[in-house]
Amino acid sequence: AVTSSSSSEGEGKSAKESVGGAAAGHYGYFSNIKTPEYKSGWDDIWGKESKSSAQKKSVKKATPKPKTPVFISLDFEDLPLEIQDALADKVRTQLKKKRISYDARAKNGHVEWTIDCKIFR
Repeated sequence: AVTSSSSSEGEGKSAKESVGGAAAGHYGYFSNIKTPEYKSGWDDIWGKESKSSAQKKSVKKATPKPKTPVFISLDFEDLPLEIQDALADKVRTQLKKKRISYDARAKNGHVEWTIDCKIFR
């Protein structure tokens, strides 16, 4: 009878056994991934995010500070006369509904114009 000797270890083993056993894991017949160290190198590249890369991404995702708006105020007297008249007519129309005289108030100095423009950046 022919007995098997220890010199022919590789013969008769499955691919899983020849790659390094169940502990190393089997990644395919032609695979050369045999060690956890090799596998962890690819996990660093393709696997879950590491803490350092997550911190880098959180810095990139920081929202920019909103810029303060620019305020422009116009003096009523500096506007062209036709614009002053048009604005005063619009106010007269609105005050007429409330039975308030714009002209009487303007004559006594009780009208103050504020024309502001707020520009967001």
